[in-house]
Amino acid sequence: METPFAMQVFGGDDLEEQNILSTRDLWDHMPGITLQEENGISDQTVQMRGSGISSVGPDDGQSAIGTYIDDVPWLNINSQVAAPIDYFDAQRIEVLRGPQGTSYGQDATGGSVRVYTRDPDMTQFSAKVRAGMTHRAHTDGAGRRLNAVVNLPIVEDVLGGVRVSVSDRYDPGYGVIPGRPDWDNPSEYDTTSWRIKGLWTPTENVEAAFSYSHWQFEQDLFRVWHQISSDTGTAIMRPLENRFMLEYYPSGKPENGSETDFLSFSVKVDVGWAEFQSTTGIMDNDGVFNGDSSLAIGILFDVLTDNVTQEFRLVSKGDSPLQWLAGIYYHKAEQEVNGIVDVDYGAGWNQTYASIGFRASEAMSYYGEVSLL
Repeated sequence: METPFAMQVFGGDDLEEQNILSTRDLWDHMPGITLQEENGISDQTVQMRGSGISSVGPDDGQSAIGTYIDDVPWLNINSQVAAPIDYFDAQRIEVLRGPQGTSYGQDATGGSVRVYTRDPDMTQFSAKVRAGMTHRAHTDGAGRRLNAVVNLPIVEDVLGGVRVSVSDRYDPGYGVIPGRPDWDNPSEYDTTSWRIKGLWTPTENVEAAFSYSHWQFEQDLFRVWHQISSDTGTAIMRPLENRFMLEYYPSGKPENGSETDFLSFSVKVDVGWAEFQSTTGIMDNDGVFNGDSSLAIGILFDVLTDNVTQEFRLVSKGDSPLQWLAGIYYHKAEQEVNGIVDVDYGAGWNQTYASIGFRASEAMSYYGEVSLL
């Protein structure tokens, strides 16, 4: 007897027709899955079937939701934050609920998300541009989105080709700061991403692909720290107030942002009775998070993260009722957190603390599965 498992698939046409371009858009179309967004796109966390946590802190551990981008695991050490990928030019997205420990090597006790970007077309040149605008009540100005992709074949059916995609998005956010008419849209954010993907097929049984992605976002105020109320339907926010923070940002307007570089390599070899796949991922992230919780506490943080993942998989082929897979997964990750915290104890007494933290993770797993259909 076959046992079904819960999986939902969005094809490229589905993503485009339903205007699914971000993690928030994707989860809005899926029942039983929730997404928390305390401070905007910088710290989106996902829960499936109640797994995971609903906030982001410095010692949250890795997410219970595994994410793969073109079969390469996305790993962010000690963080629940989802991958910041833009879904423009995605071929399909697969969402699997429940433990997936023997499907791929990355820990995925709550579920797994597999994002597949479009491969280069090896036969013809093509290009596409997509633009849009948005407007939200209680904000000044309009949001925008611009997407473009270019496909360049190199040597037809042999060397494959190169595909380059670019996305830019501006969201004015929402809310006002009373008494600051010079500061429009205090929770606005800007995101930019691009990806270059190459494909090489030296023989009919061998396929090699590489992909380099860059994701960047900039934001002013974090909502969870700086929103006072929203009782009237308008988010009332406040600027920086901590003495120490105002020394860095006299205007009361902080700078927050993050840059991520993600490099991946994949090789597939068809050996007839099975398919062998090797995937390598390298990620580098630099995030800056600044804000205060009223006069009392000011926070300046710089978080640097680097990691490498490697996975080997061998999956059976053919019509035999006996199917199997086996694999090895390895990762090594490091994170450095440099922070300054200022505490105002009142009566003119301030104390400033400096903190340097270092975290490291190294793991290897072996996995396999045998099924008789």
